[in-house]
Amino acid sequence: MHLFLGVRAVLALAQNGPGGPLYALLGSGIAGETCALDRIDWEERWVERISLNLPCPGRVTMAPGRDGLFFAAWNGQGERRFVSWTALDGAKWSTVKEVVFAP
Repeated sequence: MHLFLGVRAVLALAQNGPGGPLYALLGSGIAGETCALDRIDWEERWVERISLNLPCPGRVTMAPGRDGLFFAAWNGQGERRFVSWTALDGAKWSTVKEVVFAP
């Protein structure tokens, strides 16, 4: 028997091409009541966040494509969602101020 009392924080990771920003899909409770998407630039050392109108119950997959990010349940069942890179670039991102990068 296994007992897991923690809350899933990072549900999925994806990168927009070599050297592009890293996207982290965060579970609800991390950034509010809904799931959120973080955009991380390791070289510039900044993190931005947007809330998503996307159900994130448990395990979710996120995959980068040529035109944007795809979201689906981990088992491939249910609805699949898509957000274009253009929509992500034009979204109103908030800077995450409490981020600390290790040297």
